Amino acid sequence: SFASRPGNDEIEFHVQTGKPGGVSEVLVGQTAVGDRLRVAGAEGDLAFPDPDRAARLLAVAHGTGAAPVYALVEDAVTEGDRRPLTVLLVSDAGPHYLADAFRALADKHGELTVEEIGGDPLAAVRVHSAVREQSEATAGPGGACGAVLVGPGAMVDECRSALLSAGVAADDISSDLFD
Repeated sequence: SFASRPGNDEIEFHVQTGKPGGVSEVLVGQTAVGDRLRVAGAEGDLAFPDPDRAARLLAVAHGTGAAPVYALVEDAVTEGDRRPLTVLLVSDAGPHYLADAFRALADKHGELTVEEIGGDPLAAVRVHSAVREQSEATAGPGGACGAVLVGPGAMVDECRSALLSAGVAADDISSDLFD
């Protein structure tokens, strides 16, 4: 997962061993410090919606999918975007490896809430609950919520469905799937 905030001169990736034969296996098992890698331009448009579209933000990230979310939140803090933001960190086992880093950002942000969730099925339930709370607290133009979803396709699909059924506009949800 790409982990650098926009405009940063250095590139950072978070890599976790995945399926045999995948890029993560090569990076974890067949490269060493100092090896040169060719990196192509980023694809996709993972981003939070502009403030005129969403007054509150939600991010759901599984495993290393939290790396690009961390970069987005770090950028929001740097740019002074202080909209209320909930980050749900999904981990299959144990504490999420970026939980402490997100909590440090929360100290700087002031309106950032970080929750750790064990396993994929709970994510959609938490999304639905968070969106309902945000919908009740936010009225008027700009919508109730904008969201970023990063993780396995099934989790992202469940979360997207929960967000859509809670009234979040499809254009205010961006995602990055990995399987």
